[in-house]
Amino acid sequence: MRAFATWTIEPFHFATDTEIAAPVVVCSHERSGTHFLINSLAKNSAYRNNPYLDYDSKPLGSFHNFHHGADAASFFQKLHDKNCASIVKSHFAAPFFRDADAKLVTGPCKIVYIVRNPFDVMLSYHGLVQHFPWHEGPKPKHVLNFVTAAPEGRMLRYQWQQADTLITRWKAHVTGWYDMAAEYPANILFVRYQDLDCRHADEMKRILTFLGCEAPAQIERPDRFLRTIQVPPTPRPSIEECRLILRAIAEKAAENATIRQLFPELFAGPPSRALAG
Repeated sequence: MRAFATWTIEPFHFATDTEIAAPVVVCSHERSGTHFLINSLAKNSAYRNNPYLDYDSKPLGSFHNFHHGADAASFFQKLHDKNCASIVKSHFAAPFFRDADAKLVTGPCKIVYIVRNPFDVMLSYHGLVQHFPWHEGPKPKHVLNFVTAAPEGRMLRYQWQQADTLITRWKAHVTGWYDMAAEYPANILFVRYQDLDCRHADEMKRILTFLGCEAPAQIERPDRFLRTIQVPPTPRPSIEECRLILRAIAEKAAENATIRQLFPELFAGPPSRALAG
């Protein structure tokens, strides 16, 4: 006997607040301090991180086409119309937001992109991919083999085009957003993780000004790891492997002026953290 079956899709939830002038999207490459920035915004403004809205295949993939600009434009316009106060988190590359039909770089949202030193990103990302029970990406034992591997598995969903290694994937992600932020400074703000970490109050005031929010009298520093995916600690690479990882990063990124400007320490010898043992 034939019959129809129904599969109920779990709804997604977000907070609303009439004080919010525009939704804010926090974008980044994976493991770049995304939640540190999200938590900082939630501590010091009317934006919320509980719940935050994960702009990803789960929970939105059942009804949202990330590759269709009109779909993206409609989605973010609805968030704007409903005064979405939940911070939107995204790891998608810049071209997903540049689509002429989407018009996301000129409204109706504000976008803050956070970038982190690629050495730290890759160490953390290697542990994350190893932790997942599914095929998120390549899973070599050593970090050096990870950073020089080609992207594969579920991580491909965030890419606009193929990359030969995870380092070139990271470089394309960062430079794509950097260039778009330079082109649309009223709607996209570029933030370095190091600045947010070392000069938290000053950097938060800059971000809040960009968002049109009044900074509180006392900027609060949040728990940077709140709501991040926690993975079991992995053995730190040896000093020699750290040197080789840094060399691989430099070889793939050294010719790019943007990367050299953002991270000059990568090309002036290994950072002390890399050799901390």
